[in-house]
Amino acid sequence: MFGTKSLIAMATAACCAGFANISVAQADSAGPALTVPADQAAAALVCPAAFTDPGRSVVLLVHGSSGDGWAHYSEGLGRVLTREGRDWCMVNFPDRALGDIQTNSEFVVAAVRTLAAQTGRPVSLVGYSQGALEARWAVKWWPDIAATVDRVVTLEGANQGTETGALLCKLPECAVAATQYNPHSQFIAAL
Repeated sequence: MFGTKSLIAMATAACCAGFANISVAQADSAGPALTVPADQAAAALVCPAAFTDPGRSVVLLVHGSSGDGWAHYSEGLGRVLTREGRDWCMVNFPDRALGDIQTNSEFVVAAVRTLAAQTGRPVSLVGYSQGALEARWAVKWWPDIAATVDRVVTLEGANQGTETGALLCKLPECAVAATQYNPHSQFIAAL
């Protein structure tokens, strides 16, 4: 079993090796139109510091369900990235990421496009738990994102779905995300 510090070190090594002089690739197709209002997408992207490391990709942290970027990253990977001098941001989904994962993925798409346009650099996606699904969905369905992202790292990702979704759906109300990350869902099959 790995401790928290070991997991953070491994995640940092996996996503954050130096990428000097990599230009952002342009795809022929941008993929489906976004339905998320631009102002909401812009408000969801949080970068705790100015960009200071032009030689490496920007890291975008994608949080899991029932939380936000601050709760999932500020005391762990966020601190490590800052200490290592890495440029990083996070995306915060509405409703603690319990809404439609496909819609949440649009926030990731908008964030990647914004970061690539602002920096001219590739973006490394790091998705924790359900955040792995949003990151992977964005890369799968938006070709320009697949061309812009240099790494997708998942931490405890629900990549094959999780039975937790079935447990959450036994409550009086079932969160949309919980039905989608059920291992037998159409969403997981499509992913």
